Amino acid sequence: MKKNLLFLLLIVASLLNAQDSYHTDLINFLSDEYNLEGHSFVLYDTEDDIVQNKYTYGDVQATEFSDGELGFSNYTSIDVPIAGNNPWDAGYGISNITQVNQGDAIIVHFWARRNSPTGSVNAFSEDGATFDKEFFNFFELTSDWTSYFYSFKSSKTFQVDAMTLGFHLATESQNIDIGGFTALNYGQTPALDDLPSSFLPLNYGGNEADASWRSSAADRIEEIRKAILDITVVDQDGLPIEGLAVNVTMQEHSFGFGSAFALGRFPDGRDYNEQYLSKITDLDGKGHGFNVGVNENALKWDGWEEEWIGSPTQTKNALEWLTRNGVEMRGHVLVWPGYDNLPSDIEGNSVSYINDRIKGRLEEMLTDPVLSENLGEWDILNEITTNRDLEMFYQGNSGYENGRELYQEIIAQAKSIAPNKTFYVNDYIVLSGGGSSPAVIERYQGYLDEMAAGDVGFDGIGFQCHIGSIPTSIDKIESVLNDFYDRYNVRMKITEFDIEPSVDQETAAQYTSDFLTMIFSHPGVDAFIMWGFWDNNHWKSNALMFDSDWNIKPAGQTFVDKVFDEWWTDETVNSDANGIVSSRAFKGKYNISFTHNGTQKDTIIQLDDDMSFTMNADITSATQDPVLSQIEIFPNPVLDGGIRIYLPGKLNDIELKILTTDGKVLTELNQVKSGDFINLDQSPGIYILHLRNGDRFATKRVVIL
Repeated sequence: MKKNLLFLLLIVASLLNAQDSYHTDLINFLSDEYNLEGHSFVLYDTEDDIVQNKYTYGDVQATEFSDGELGFSNYTSIDVPIAGNNPWDAGYGISNITQVNQGDAIIVHFWARRNSPTGSVNAFSEDGATFDKEFFNFFELTSDWTSYFYSFKSSKTFQVDAMTLGFHLATESQNIDIGGFTALNYGQTPALDDLPSSFLPLNYGGNEADASWRSSAADRIEEIRKAILDITVVDQDGLPIEGLAVNVTMQEHSFGFGSAFALGRFPDGRDYNEQYLSKITDLDGKGHGFNVGVNENALKWDGWEEEWIGSPTQTKNALEWLTRNGVEMRGHVLVWPGYDNLPSDIEGNSVSYINDRIKGRLEEMLTDPVLSENLGEWDILNEITTNRDLEMFYQGNSGYENGRELYQEIIAQAKSIAPNKTFYVNDYIVLSGGGSSPAVIERYQGYLDEMAAGDVGFDGIGFQCHIGSIPTSIDKIESVLNDFYDRYNVRMKITEFDIEPSVDQETAAQYTSDFLTMIFSHPGVDAFIMWGFWDNNHWKSNALMFDSDWNIKPAGQTFVDKVFDEWWTDETVNSDANGIVSSRAFKGKYNISFTHNGTQKDTIIQLDDDMSFTMNADITSATQDPVLSQIEIFPNPVLDGGIRIYLPGKLNDIELKILTTDGKVLTELNQVKSGDFINLDQSPGIYILHLRNGDRFATKRVVIL
């Protein structure tokens, strides 16, 4: 009788708590829009049950409200008075009430908004015992109720109460609302790509076509990334040439656009790949390539000593290849202070032993002639807010109150060994994955403040920028860069850019365009470096430029379009009545060329600031006199002082001009006789001697050492 009564009570309870309208509508939506059928409930099938069984922890105040306007009947308003030291210091969670099998397709849905000026959460699904994540991402909330979906395939089987789903709330001081939180299981059949995701095109802050940041960024690019180039073209008598078509052809940017490189792919490397190398110097089929780069793993301390990628000789050969091909390289990384990223003998040894090992590491890498020749800068420290083993080990030892004094010592030692090198502090926590909470950023800035206040400070800051499933808002990118630039007044670089594979390609391309625009417009930033350019050599198999078959990806095409088209100067300008060709061009290396009297003349220049110079169109264009061309110059090259000119035949005197290779006249002499001494008080380089005797004409090159 008792069993029958209990069974009856369960039936009544089930009827009273039948699937509510919110879940019914959600299931119908998933069926209609995504053809998904055959669900089970990971949590409960009513909003009331989910709210009653959820929990919050940490310094938060949660209040329940009713709301039926958007389909859900209630929501939780959560006040977080202060940000935590970590985002997970406060949270909201609930456990699964049904078993989830390995490979099951799970869809999580919720609504959220912020009531405070800013608001954000880390959404997660995890193993409740080990905290291993099935899903984890940062969500920046808006002031409007917004519907969010995320989906994943379960990596293992979870018994009842073994999986926790929820939010980390201590990302910042905030007041936010969460409603309609639920999770559905659609079993083994659906593919992950067929499940709904909030990572749809343009789902990030600042994506709007009329976003306020766009016009100011364009203005800054025009102001700081361009310079005035004035070229005066003259004939052999110094008179201006009007109407001459002058080509102003860009060769490379002054701003750095580059990638991390797998050094084993280079000649004599273990994984040599000819096509990999060809793309470095020709990304678009027009000969435009990367002008800066960084090693991926070969120079990391344990990677170098254990020869992960190749021998030191192979690594150096790869660096020399890059330098020869116009790629300016940076070194990564001298000291990464977590035991997992250090040689195995560091952990468990004494302070004095570790100090000696660090000193030896710095001396080896900074005095090696090949590395020194090919690496102008280094990431000296990497991820110091999350790799704290050395800090904690040194803490409390003599001379190390908080342990971070070690970082100042490392910088001072490095600069003593290599005073002409540039040293960066590199980290991911500020802009990667949507950006960390203000508390984490403040901790990082506290560490940087300590180093900046030392006798010898760091020279630059590297932002890794591993962009998460919800890309970091463009406004936040600008705000953070402004903050760090104003605070430290050092140069900054984007050092490890990539995008989470779950972001669809359309969004990745649009975000790349917007991110590049903001970075290129910022006065404190000198380079954008992606963390790999080919899917087959990328830690997430999702490089920016090329898929595994070397097809250019939408984001890669965006990069090419921006860097080598929109921000690229390639024009032909006719000289005016004064022989002047004027251009406002992007800063970089140029070939200036024209054809006059049937002969082409080319001159290479570097445009980093407003610049004007003269080119003599007739230095090399006239047909040279075969007799006058027999003139002898001694000595050549010139070691010191000057030269003597010996005229051929019966020539008595000549007119002589000494010019730079770009056509600037330095000296003009008349009635120069055979054997005359010509003083050459010029800096080392190549100079042109322009000689004339009546209608006879010749040019000679002279080298000053």
